[in-house]
Amino acid sequence: MNYEKLVKIDNEALDIEWVQQPSNMMKATTTTANARLEMDKAADALDLVYAELDKKIRSDPDKYGLDKVTDNSVKNAIIREEEYQDAKAEALNAKYDYEIAKGFVQSMEQKKSALEGLVKLFINSYFAGPSIPRDLSRELLEKKTKEERSKKTNAGVSRKLKRRRQQDE
Repeated sequence: MNYEKLVKIDNEALDIEWVQQPSNMMKATTTTANARLEMDKAADALDLVYAELDKKIRSDPDKYGLDKVTDNSVKNAIIREEEYQDAKAEALNAKYDYEIAKGFVQSMEQKKSALEGLVKLFINSYFAGPSIPRDLSRELLEKKTKEERSKKTNAGVSRKLKRRRQQDE
């Protein structure tokens, strides 16, 4: 799963980001739960390997080079065994994956907060382009000019109508 892609915000599509947020959060929590399950399984497997090696070493200490069977000497012999080292590596990798998945959930929570902030900025027109202040004096002059033209046009039409009426009489 591409965590970075799911955490990234497209500020040009905040509505889509909000629609996708719940399902992305569900992916994050599911991923974390699965990683936790794998971590727990790896820890159990490590415990099992430890117990089996403990039994083998205690039953035949000479095979493992132990003169005396003490808890500390058995523990050290277990740690040296490749089978234990492999199981320990699996457990560490599972823990790492779990920690990354937890970080993914935290990132998705951070994304939610960021989306909330971006929406507030959008509502307050933060992303709007620069606004040009109105030039009221120019607008009033244009309006006055239009009104004068309209008066002249109306006066001209009115004169023509009067002439036609006079000619028709």
